Amino acid sequence: RLMIRPGDPCLLLHRRTWSGAAVATVNKLTYVGSRYSLGSRYAPSPAA
Repeated sequence: RLMIRPGDPCLLLHRRTWSGAAVATVNKLTYVGSRYSLGSRYAPSPAA
C-alpha cells in the first residue's frame, strides 16, 4: 500500500531488462511521487 490520499502524485515506472536480443524481465513499479527521486546509471552494450 502506498498510504497516500486520492489525487496525490505517483510515479509509475515501466522497466524492461534485456539479455542479448530477448526481454529477460518486465516490471511495473509504482512509487509515491513526493517521496521518490529517479536516477540511473548504465553502460551501453558493445556493437554486435
